[in-house]
Amino acid sequence: MAGALNRVRPSLVLIMETEIWPNFIRKARALHIPVVLVNGRISDRSFRRYLKLSWFFGPVLRLLSAICMQSGEDARRIQAVGALPAQVQVTRNLKYDIAVPTRSVTEREQIKASYCLPGDVLIFTAGSTHEGEEMPVIAAYQAAQTGDKGLVMVLVPRHPERARQVAGLLAAAGISYRFRSALHENEGALAAGEVLLVDTVGELLNLYAVSDLVFVGGSLVPTGGHNVLEPAALSVPVIFGPHMDNFREISALVLAGGAGIRVADGDELAAQLQALLKDSGRRRRWGHVEPCSLRKTAGLQTCIVRSLNGLFGDW
Repeated sequence: MAGALNRVRPSLVLIMETEIWPNFIRKARALHIPVVLVNGRISDRSFRRYLKLSWFFGPVLRLLSAICMQSGEDARRIQAVGALPAQVQVTRNLKYDIAVPTRSVTEREQIKASYCLPGDVLIFTAGSTHEGEEMPVIAAYQAAQTGDKGLVMVLVPRHPERARQVAGLLAAAGISYRFRSALHENEGALAAGEVLLVDTVGELLNLYAVSDLVFVGGSLVPTGGHNVLEPAALSVPVIFGPHMDNFREISALVLAGGAGIRVADGDELAAQLQALLKDSGRRRRWGHVEPCSLRKTAGLQTCIVRSLNGLFGDW
């Protein structure tokens, strides 16, 4: 590690979120290379662990040149672990600066065709789901089929290697599905009641863009949640569960802006899904309240660069 740092000799090292590498930080400090923690956050579970080991992590944190945290609570927590107040700044979450391109009607139609999604039914996408979430999502989808409007679900496990396991759940529920990786050109569109099971990566933004309603996983089970800004930034109503510890500020912003709703469990997910699918006016209202509230949070990269300039001068 020291040899690599000696050869590269970076002027500055940025580490993201809670990637605290004690040996790397010590070696960089010995070589007078500044290391800055950017977009830092500490989840409830990690905070308990770090506090127990504060005797170890505290001295390491004090070797950092600066610590840029996502929220005031994250800043408080990292100081409790041992960081010095003078090191810590609140620069909020870099995910606010993710560029989400808008899609024209023509582009949406092309995207739907590429995924064999029909143009005449509603699309419900369950993204980044974890083990323990697919069963309530499948149950909610089946219950929603009783409505007047046809519905197709796109199911995207967080870890694609779980797709075969999820396929077994769909088969057991008697639901016809197709794997994303097995789709072919000119293949017929999925029918209402079927599922597109995504076993690939890097496709969520396109799928969110053509959805009428989105559920973001990692939130019905205690894994900390995932980014609800992506569907909200595309003006798509978003539903998520109670476990959003890693996205506490972002989920609060979405709720405050009226761009989404939090449900307590699978039963409430089913109820809200059915209610929203029947109420197109409510879906449209949800989908059009987001941009104003989210744009107020943009420009955080500039904020972080400004903070670094204050520490190191213009670079």
